[in-house]
Amino acid sequence: MERESFENAQIAEILNEHFVPIKVDREERPDVDRVYMNFVQATTGHGGWPMNVWLMPDLQPFVGGTYFPPDDSTGRHGFKTILLFLVKQWKENQTRLGMQGSLVMTAIKQQLDVIMSAQQKAPETKCIESLFTKLSGSFDETHGGFGGAPRFPQPSTYF
Repeated sequence: MERESFENAQIAEILNEHFVPIKVDREERPDVDRVYMNFVQATTGHGGWPMNVWLMPDLQPFVGGTYFPPDDSTGRHGFKTILLFLVKQWKENQTRLGMQGSLVMTAIKQQLDVIMSAQQKAPETKCIESLFTKLSGSFDETHGGFGGAPRFPQPSTYF
């Protein structure tokens, strides 16, 4: 979508005039990706990337999906059509959009609360000690940071 839609002059004009586009790297911010992927899956029945989600000013999603072709084709609405539809809906039905998004997010939060309450446990002392040993062993006291570049902890390497 990056080349075919986001670099398309007409689509870029619509985006820049009516939206605040933000690109989130799902590998850098899996927490953000997870929240909005849950929303997309709950509202569309599937998920995937690229993922596109439109948010209220309070960051609550109100519509989302995965890949959209730049133009309408083979019975699918294109990204441009979707953007123009959302502009119209925002002007005419902003409150309704917010309410729909709120209902979905409330249901997702309730489901996640049940899952999280069953999973939340304090880390065992052994786990904390192991992590401390690994981190302290790679800390560079002269220059700061951990190990070589990049010089910040890499959580995935400690487990």
